[in-house]
Amino acid sequence: MPGPPIPLGALYACLFSRGDGTFHWSLVLPQSPSLVHKFHATNLQGGWHFERVPDKLAQSVNACCVVKLAPALPDSTDALQACLEALPMATPAADAPHPFTCRIWFRAAVRTLHARGVLHCADVDALEAELRALAEAHWLAIEQGTPYVVCESGCCS
Repeated sequence: MPGPPIPLGALYACLFSRGDGTFHWSLVLPQSPSLVHKFHATNLQGGWHFERVPDKLAQSVNACCVVKLAPALPDSTDALQACLEALPMATPAADAPHPFTCRIWFRAAVRTLHARGVLHCADVDALEAELRALAEAHWLAIEQGTPYVVCESGCCS
């Protein structure tokens, strides 16, 4: 069953189920109702690296929640990439002593975008808790074929 369309004009967080109750953390920027650009840190091909990839999110079988963080224009993709690909693939001091993961990258990305005025999120811990709660509430349904939910963050704007 295809997922609902993602409204244009905003930057979203998207958490994907790994099938074991844990999640892959990413940012997505819709380009059309069915296509997004996914920004994330991945280690599927060896060491950690930044990746921007087109994604037909509506066809995803493991996307749990798509949460609006802030207004953003579809043509801001390159500017977002320039900002996000510059993030180090290492745990920042604010997240020490946790090992580097896509979740740590996501937290650093939100802090950076907040500092640059792209979004307003003064409490990354609250955002993480909000997103985790949404994903945990939906991941079992996702595993059974229910599509992801689209909603708006109460922690970001």
